[in-house]
Amino acid sequence: MIVNTALIIGMLVDHPVPPKHGSPKEEIISLLHLDDEQIVIFENLVQEHQWKMRTLMDEMLSAQQRYYKSCFERNDSLVMDSKPSLSQAHQAWEDMQVQHLRDIESICRADQLKYFHQLVERFPQFFQPPHPPRP
Repeated sequence: MIVNTALIIGMLVDHPVPPKHGSPKEEIISLLHLDDEQIVIFENLVQEHQWKMRTLMDEMLSAQQRYYKSCFERNDSLVMDSKPSLSQAHQAWEDMQVQHLRDIESICRADQLKYFHQLVERFPQFFQPPHPPRP
């Protein structure tokens, strides 16, 4: 019985349960300590941003498809021709994310800017898929 208890405790210590996270939107609202009025503005910014990102995602997917197809057609000139559009799509994605951050910054009060700078540091992680627990 003592051995079983020790094994269970050992398993719990070695494999802690990962914290549950809300959506990026919920985490940003919490991190920035947005008030009710700011939340309404923020939610509108998020809707607009998501619409723009869906459009850009379609362009990125198309660029990726052209690139992968050209790689397996074994035509070096097609591969080289498709790389700039793929790079441009990725750069446009990052530029749009930066603009979204600027929009978010614009709704912050002076006392929230320290939290905004924390957000900038963490922003790329908000959109990463969760990692499964290690065995």
